[in-house]
Amino acid sequence: MEAFAERLGGYHGPIRGKENGPFLLCNDRDGRHEALTPHAGRFSGPLWYNSLFWPNFPGLNCLEREDQEKEFYASLSQVNSDGHLAEQYVTFAAAREDLCHHGIMPQESMTIRAEVMQYDGVRDSNWYFPLQDFIPKRGNHTAYESQSRRSCENGAITLGLNAEDFSDSVLPVSQLLCHITMSIEPPTVQRSNREGHSFVLLSLGGWPFRVRRIGTFEGLGDHGRVELSLGSGDFNEEALWQLLGVPGLSEGEPKECQMGGKYWCQLLELDWLGPKKDDQLVIDSEIPLEKGYIWFRVLCAESSGTALRVELLEDGVVPAWLDLRFLQVWAGDIPLGYLNKALEDVEGDPFSCLKVLRTLEEGADDRGIRKVYVENSAGHLVFDDPLRCSANQLVDLGWSIHEVCYRGARLSLRPHPGSWSENGVVA
Repeated sequence: MEAFAERLGGYHGPIRGKENGPFLLCNDRDGRHEALTPHAGRFSGPLWYNSLFWPNFPGLNCLEREDQEKEFYASLSQVNSDGHLAEQYVTFAAAREDLCHHGIMPQESMTIRAEVMQYDGVRDSNWYFPLQDFIPKRGNHTAYESQSRRSCENGAITLGLNAEDFSDSVLPVSQLLCHITMSIEPPTVQRSNREGHSFVLLSLGGWPFRVRRIGTFEGLGDHGRVELSLGSGDFNEEALWQLLGVPGLSEGEPKECQMGGKYWCQLLELDWLGPKKDDQLVIDSEIPLEKGYIWFRVLCAESSGTALRVELLEDGVVPAWLDLRFLQVWAGDIPLGYLNKALEDVEGDPFSCLKVLRTLEEGADDRGIRKVYVENSAGHLVFDDPLRCSANQLVDLGWSIHEVCYRGARLSLRPHPGSWSENGVVA
């Protein structure tokens, strides 16, 4: 527990790599008539799908320490002329990078089991077909980068950690600060079907995980169940709160709160856990989707009237994320350590493993340069330091890690970014 008592603030991660810091992007309707605007409105495309309004994230150093990057904050103040960070959106990648830069890793090593994981990275082929602009597209011939559809995330892998291991190695899951809430939006933005994405969030310590489905088996008989399927568009928020036993929370004044109800939820980040066993079948997942469910119990409605406090249970998994650039594992906003080793934990199958080693090279600091070694029955792969590799190399690394761990793996997490290689300097 002492390892997690420190505040975020001191950067203890790898120093090597090209880091450009925060930058601003603007994406609007460009003054076009509403009839010519894509159905998704201005909040559409991969950038907006992977972004949330800044209060949805835990406190980020890049948005609070205005003594650094003065040129950036001067530009920020001009953009947000009606108030401090008035309508600032942050991408998940930028938020992860900020936490990895300034997070303090725990000083104790641990081994924890990852029950499931999901990765959906996509390589960029850089190939342009000259006639593709004339091929009919969805959404009134909307350009692909402006369509309101699900997008990939190349820079992170979502993990489902064994809840019992988490309680033994980190802290009891019942003590995690967890809420069910709607994504917060600026008061000047009216979200609707024409305004892009709106999510139900499972907030773990302030870090937002997007919910796809939520349901319960309680109070419905021996074989009864009820579930609510959610997406990224507009829906009746009151249906969610009625299912969770807090009708009226959408108006900020819950009429009652049925405490103690047991529910499960499936995240958008954990709804594809592996390939199919038989590609000819429509539904034949190798990993059951239920294995990635998060189970929780309703506690109470927050005094603010915008969120529902819940308690995680050991019946399911604890959501976490692995940043591929830094190879740090975080459970929400709690740093767990650097990934040093991953061993496939499946009986009766060929052995697969992953190791992160450090070597000394000319010009390197005392932390060295990392190499990622992946070994399975098909061969042996070596990846350069993720902070130095290209975008497509990072996607290849992500899929290699997924191949080793998606059926279940033991993760070795340590306070250092890797062990020294045998032919280098031994720490």
